[in-house]
Parts: sequence; structure tokens; C-alpha cells
Amino acid sequence: MQKNLYFRTFYKRQNKMKMSILNLFLELSSYPRLVLEVFLRKNMGERYFSVAAAATVAVILALIPVMGDLISDMFPRDLRGLRGGYGKQESHFWAHYTTWYLFLAAFVYYSYQRYKEIERNPSVFDFGRFSLSAGDIHQGFFNLRLFGVIPNARTIETVYEPMAAFLLGLFLTMIGQNVGWLLMLCGVIYALSYSAAYSAGDNFVMDQIDELIMNQEMENAFIGGSDSAQTRGVRFYARKPSHEDLRREVADSFFERTQDEIATVI
Repeated sequence: MQKNLYFRTFYKRQNKMKMSILNLFLELSSYPRLVLEVFLRKNMGERYFSVAAAATVAVILALIPVMGDLISDMFPRDLRGLRGGYGKQESHFWAHYTTWYLFLAAFVYYSYQRYKEIERNPSVFDFGRFSLSAGDIHQGFFNLRLFGVIPNARTIETVYEPMAAFLLGLFLTMIGQNVGWLLMLCGVIYALSYSAAYSAGDNFVMDQIDELIMNQEMENAFIGGSDSAQTRGVRFYARKPSHEDLRREVADSFFERTQDEIATVI
């Protein structure tokens, strides 16, 4: 596809602050997603899943209850009783965090399984595997028929997978297990991050389609001066030369030629 300089200059102006916030959010969501993905996915790419990231998440999960308990101890005893189990006597600590550390043990085990899968998969350097693959979605999600709708990968990643984590977290929270809050938070971040990724992907594809349409309608919209209703909505916001030959010459300059195209012309 020829690069249309008018389209890329005029229509592809991006909100840099919005893009920065989106990219930051996607980066920060990596760890919360990993908390769930080691259970939900298999055969991740070796650059998508790393032992270092899993170990970092495990350490953070191990420290959260301890740090929360230490911080709670800084509050007066009469305020600690209002914190749903935080900062109570040591015997009460395990009543609220036994399932947390059981979950942590399961996370470490499944992280090891994901690592072993990467070791068994074909080599990335032999073009056998996409190194940034988010892994295979569990087939059971494709078999769900909520409201009679057959799910696709997008629905599963933005709704079904995070919903499963959220509902489990809600149940655990209702029985006084603080790991439930972790699962609900990770579920929300999981859904939002995949929604953001799909939105970015949609915009990329639409950019390619729009540039193709503008290239195809150049003759009618810029050179011929047809109305936007006749050019699939393409309109040029600029003054144009009065003569058709000059408009055609200007239109040719809108396209950035590749080295191959230049060599062919020469």
C-alpha cells in the first residue's frame, strides 16, 4: 500500500497524552493480568511470560498481607476492629489469609507449568512460535453459551475470563477471605486492559482501511472534485489548483514512494 502523506499528516494526528496514558495503563496491567493468566492460559510466548515477572508477582503477593498487617498495627486498637480483620490478633491473621497463601502456592505451581510449556514449545528462532503470544484460551470458554451467544476470543478476553475471576473473588470476599479482593481487582484490570488492547487494534485496522479508501478515491475526491457522498466520505480540506492536470500532479506528490518503486520508475 502506498503511504498517503495527506492522510498521515492530517487524519492521523494522535492525542499524545491519551496514548501515553493508554500505554502506561497497559504496562501497569501486566502484573495483575499475569496473576490470572497463569491459570487461564497455556503455551504463552517466551517474551510474554517470564520467570522474572512471575517471581516478582509472587514476592509482591507474599508481602501484601504482612505489610497490610504491619500498617494496621499503627492504628489504635479501637480502629483496627473496623478494618475487617486487618490488624487483629495473630490468630485472626490466618483466618483471613490462609486462602491467600494457598492461592500464592497455586500461582507459583502454575507459573512453573507455564515455564515448562515454553521449554517444550518449538523454538522462536526457527519461526516455530510467536514469542509475544498471550497463550491459548481454555476451550471451555468457547463452549459457553450465555444468552445463546457463541463467544469469540474478544468476548472471552474482555468479559468471560475476567468475569470468572471476579465472581470467584466476590464469593471469597463474602466468606471473609481477603484474596477475594485481589481476584476482583485483577479481574477488573484484566477486562479493562484487554478492552484497551482491542480498541488500539481496531483503530490500527481502521487507519489502514481509511488510508486505502483515500488512495482509491483520490481520482474522484481531489482530482475530479466529486462530493463526499460519491467518494465514501473522503473530503480534502484544502484549496486545489484550478486545472485538472495540476491537481493530478499535486495528487501524485501525496504518495511517498518506496525504494523499490523509485527503482522501477528509473
